[in-house]
Amino acid sequence: MLKFWVRSTGSNPISVYTTNADSGGDTPGYVFTTPTNQWQEMTVTMSQLGNPAQIKRLNFQNYSSNNVTVYFDNIRLESVSGAREAVETSEGIAELLVFPNPSVGLVTVRYVAQRTEPIQIRVVNVNGTILQHQDEQAKPGENAFQLDMRERSVGAYLIQLQGTEGTHVRKMLIQR
Repeated sequence: MLKFWVRSTGSNPISVYTTNADSGGDTPGYVFTTPTNQWQEMTVTMSQLGNPAQIKRLNFQNYSSNNVTVYFDNIRLESVSGAREAVETSEGIAELLVFPNPSVGLVTVRYVAQRTEPIQIRVVNVNGTILQHQDEQAKPGENAFQLDMRERSVGAYLIQLQGTEGTHVRKMLIQR
């Protein structure tokens, strides 16, 4: 299945389809409508994409005549059974996702932990100054923590997560 976050400046239909070659070979695709000015996580099944045997490209197309801006974040192909995530977790690979990105201020930090562990989440500016610090307790498996960055200025930031396995860093963009 295909999962992603989408935010649009207008409510408009968008088509998502795959291509199996450099030219042509388009699948029928799936059309969805976005809500206006709010992030929404979408899940599109392979059957909704026409059960492609091979995917060379993933395409998103605006199906309206409106001139709107659409943002996509955290686009990923996932196993229906979640087997990929289970294997990564059991092998000790820590995963950090920060979304939606760009954001207007409310941010989710998703972290996959091997064991119960104390973690520190920091918001750092481009000069390396720590602007925000949050201590949390991660449990084995998937964890989600909220950061409120609504008071932060528009711009780029780093989200640092320090756990027992080391430090993970992701870029974050705040825009209004």
